[in-house]
This record gives sequence, structure tokens and C-alpha cells, in this order.
Amino acid sequence: MIERLLRRTAGEVRVRVTGASLPRFLNACTQGGVRLRRMERVSWDRMDATLSLGDFRKLRSCMGRTGCRVHILERRGVPFVLAHLLPRTALLAGLAAFCVMAYLVGTRVWEIRTDISPSLSESAVMGRLAELGVDIGTPLRSIDTPSIRRQMMVWDPDITFFALNLRGNSLTVTAHAGAAAPEVADEARPMRIVASHGGVVRQVRALRGEALVRAGDAVETGDVLIDSLVPPTRENGLPHTVRAEGTVEAYTVRRARSVRPLRKAKKSYYRKTCRLMSISIGKMTKKLYFGTGIAGGTCDKMIEAKTWRLSESVRLPVTVFVQTYRYYDAEPETVTAAQERTEMVRRALGAVIRETDGGRVLSLRSALEEKDGAAVLDLTVHAVEQIGSPAEGDVSEGSGP
Repeated sequence: MIERLLRRTAGEVRVRVTGASLPRFLNACTQGGVRLRRMERVSWDRMDATLSLGDFRKLRSCMGRTGCRVHILERRGVPFVLAHLLPRTALLAGLAAFCVMAYLVGTRVWEIRTDISPSLSESAVMGRLAELGVDIGTPLRSIDTPSIRRQMMVWDPDITFFALNLRGNSLTVTAHAGAAAPEVADEARPMRIVASHGGVVRQVRALRGEALVRAGDAVETGDVLIDSLVPPTRENGLPHTVRAEGTVEAYTVRRARSVRPLRKAKKSYYRKTCRLMSISIGKMTKKLYFGTGIAGGTCDKMIEAKTWRLSESVRLPVTVFVQTYRYYDAEPETVTAAQERTEMVRRALGAVIRETDGGRVLSLRSALEEKDGAAVLDLTVHAVEQIGSPAEGDVSEGSGP
């Protein structure tokens, strides 16, 4: 298979030999070193055979007075293709450009993907890699992954894992940082658990310290729920202080207000649009339009990037950017408070849920009114949430809410 492919590349000719002295012709070819392949005797005076391009050039000198004639049936191979393309300069230039493009696409990095921990600065990591010679257009064989890994981990000790993964001409940069060391609590410093919000206590779980409230007690913001002062637990014992730990669930009431104007500007698009194109080849970007690309008037701007790919991991170094401007007129529009109610409740409830930090909403009540050209929504939410929050403070015996 490989030998046949090489022969096809070098060029070969399929010929037909006619004459009454075919044995004399074969003897002449043997003496002249001409190798005939795939010979086929069609009739007593006709034979087909295949020769390499070099043997075909020697065939005339070997025939002598054999009395046979040679007719060319087929020409195959790269030399004949090039000879056919030589008069067509544009096709030949396109073929040369294709070969250069194929070489550049297969031997350089044209896409860099990142998988970097949020605790690390992505711009700093990529800037350091650029200093080490890893960037768009870098030859694949010049990337020394072990050396770059060592230099990156020395450069930033916070990096605990670093890898460069090559797939096709796409490079994936992976950099992870170790988890931050947990804050060590100072056991010698007393700490109380106080109420971060007022409510009615539902459940108390005191892991360390003395619980000063129980289920059913009403507390206000700042009240001590679990004290750091622990009374004596046995006869002749002494009170002592600890770092209080625990949780206190309570029924709470939270309120939120949302205000939205009833007069808005509605976009009325008309048929006028504008499209500007630019092309990026490697690191070079060329505008395909005149001017600055800044549109006047009121419009929406959308940018679409189209990257040419041969496969998921093989990217061509060509990207086309299309900027589309859609023009519109801002027309005034008046809506009613009822039309805005659903969105206002959703936003206000979302704000309350974020404040409860994982609490559970039991019920809600809303009141909507129109005031001074705006919709005003007052939302009341009944919830169950954890209100215990650690706080430092003076320790005194008998402290309570």
C-alpha cells in the first residue's frame, strides 16, 4: 500500500503496446532495465502495462527495431498534476497558500483555554505564561511543559497544581490553588452568640456555653442567646468562660419595599440596521469597513464572533467579527401597578431570602399602591431562620437578654 502510494506520488504511465513482436519488445525492456508492472495481454498483438515516469523516459531508447508501437492510455501522479496547474497561476498560488496554512495550523497554538481557580488572578497567570513564551502562535514543539510547570509553581507558591494540555492546536491551561487554611479560633477569648435579628425562638442548640433563651422566648436584635459564662456544674465547682458555639432558630418577620416607575421608555425598532465586519488572522486584526465603528443615535449593539474550525480541537487562526447595530426610537409607555406586581414581588422576595441566609419562608403578604407616578410594594415575609451570630463582649455573671 505504501509502495503504491509512493509510486503514484512520483508519477506513473499506463501504456498500450501493439505489434507482432511483443516477445522481442519484452526482451528489449529487460536488457534496458525498464520495469513493467501490471502487464495484461489483451490479444496476440496487443498488451497493456504500467511504467514509472523514469522508465517511460528510457523506453524509446530500448525499443530499437522491435516493430512495436506504444500508446499512452493514462497519466497519474503529482508531476502531471503540477504540469496541469502551471498555466493556471491562481490555482497554483491557492495550492501553495493551502500548504502553508496547513503547516501553520498543525504546528502552532491557535487557541488557549483556561481552567484557573477563582482565587488566582487569571490575567497574572496568562501574563506570566506569555513571558515564558506560551501565547497564540507559539510553535507546539517549543513548549517545554515540565520546565514551565516548575517555573510557574516557583513564581506563585499558592499554585498547588499546574498543567498544560495540548489537543490538536488547542492548549488548555489548568491552574489550581490550595484551599485557604481555616481560621484557628482563639479558645482563650470568650465569645457570645447574640441575635442578629429579632423574633420568637423556635429551637436552641447550645454546643458550648450557657443557653439563656428557650423555645417560645421573644428576642430582639443584639440580645445574648448563648453566653460564654458557664455556671458551676458540680459542688464546689467554679464558673468559667468558653467560646460559645451553637445555633438558634427563630420565627422572624422581615419587610421589604420595592418601587418602580409606571412611565417607561419602550423601544420601537425600525428597519434600519448596520453591520460592520472585521477579520482576525493570528494576532493581527483588520477592519473591513471605514470609520471608527461608533454608531450615532439610539441603537442596540451586538457582536458575534465566528471562528473557523476543522474539529473541536483543531482551530484555524481566522476569526470573523460581525457588529450589528439595530436602531430604535424610545417611545413613552405607561403601565399599571398590577402589571408590575409579579416582577416586584419576585425581586423583593429574592432580597429577603438573601437576607435570611438559607432560611425557610413560611408565608408572605404584600400591599401594592400607586404613589406619585410609581408602583410601591410593601412585602411582609414570615420565615424561620438561624439568628445566632458570634460576637465579642464583656462577660458578667447572670447576663441575659
